[in-house]
Amino acid sequence: MRRFTISAAAAVIVLLSGAPLGAQVTVGLWSGLNVASMVRTPAKGPPDRTGASFGRISRRALGLTIGVPITGGWGVQLNVGDSRKGGDISHPAAKAAWEHEYLEFSLLADVPLALGDGDRAWLHLLVGPALAYRQSCLVWNEYRGTRQSEDCADRERWKPYKDRDYGVVGGTEVELELSGRIGAVFGALYTFGLMDINDEPDWAYVEKNRVLTLRTGLQFSIG
Repeated sequence: MRRFTISAAAAVIVLLSGAPLGAQVTVGLWSGLNVASMVRTPAKGPPDRTGASFGRISRRALGLTIGVPITGGWGVQLNVGDSRKGGDISHPAAKAAWEHEYLEFSLLADVPLALGDGDRAWLHLLVGPALAYRQSCLVWNEYRGTRQSEDCADRERWKPYKDRDYGVVGGTEVELELSGRIGAVFGALYTFGLMDINDEPDWAYVEKNRVLTLRTGLQFSIG
């Protein structure tokens, strides 16, 4: 984890040093909502079309963005955030869910498109890879008002989940200028998990994360 964080910081420094003189580097803070689920498919053979995914759960998301223009037509956006994922496993008799919490990094290509005749609003098209490190894993159930929870990384009781995940992120973000150096942002990003997050090769199925992130925040120009 420490080695990856140092590498990510070094990459940001390189990007900043390579940005054109006068380009507006931005730093943003945002909060939002993760609408998360997990898709389950057989390890071999075609997907099981009955019960192939868990229900959706809504969870908090927080993050930091750094935007770096590369040329006049596009740039990159580095995201670092607290990304909470999982899936609902409720049934008629009780409520229950998996809850996975990750520290997630993504590096997205950013194509800005001006909205309207002025230069105070932009639509950003974003796409790129994401890498996440699991911070905690919880499974809980609630029956007749009593809630119980357990650490689903416990190998004695649960077949555990992997400590990392990766996928592809795509989406859009609207930027509205509030002043010369401050803007408001509203975005929707979808993370398509590519990695089997189970840590048990004997299971007959694999599970992957799916997350729609709705976020809003403030962006500050430092360029």
